[in-house]
Amino acid sequence: MERVENNEYKERPFERLKVYFSNSIKGEIGKVEDIGVSVVTFLIEKGADVLSENVAFLKPEIGLPIFQRRTGIDLTKVTDDMERARIIRKADINWVDNATFLVSLR
Repeated sequence: MERVENNEYKERPFERLKVYFSNSIKGEIGKVEDIGVSVVTFLIEKGADVLSENVAFLKPEIGLPIFQRRTGIDLTKVTDDMERARIIRKADINWVDNATFLVSLR
């Protein structure tokens, strides 16, 4: 448990768990966020390391910086669609390989 400001303890039952999060892909990049943000936020608050947290966010201005922080790769600089797809696939495979749990929304 983690101590918070008022000396109470915050429950973190997912501490040390690595989660691969798979969001529903609707082809609606930039639209209103869906339940994925709530799920990922909950997991993180409870101690999980959500490896693919970027896919919870449908707005590129939020998701792309998270992808860059996690991988060190700025996808806004990758102009070739095939190369971009390769980079994302490689990151996804790495995250799945390192995850202890998979959470999928459909």
